Amino acid sequence: TRYLPLESVMTMNADTTKSPLQGTAWRLEKIQYNDGKIITPPANLNYTLEFMEKGRIAGRADSNRVMGGYTAGDRDLTFKGVAST
Repeated sequence: TRYLPLESVMTMNADTTKSPLQGTAWRLEKIQYNDGKIITPPANLNYTLEFMEKGRIAGRADSNRVMGGYTAGDRDLTFKGVAST
């Protein structure tokens, strides 16, 4: 599993037959609001999202699992049919 900053992911794959995100994973490190407020998850909790084949996602939100679909364009990312335990 590779964890990459979004800027790297959006330009790393020139193969247009698959999503530029496919095969990558994200780990939540912080959330920054427009007003500058920053929230970081506790170090002992696991928040990840993996981008898989056929526009599918899978991940963890601490002890819960997340699954669903996604589409990625040049400058946009859309999630669809997302469910969690």
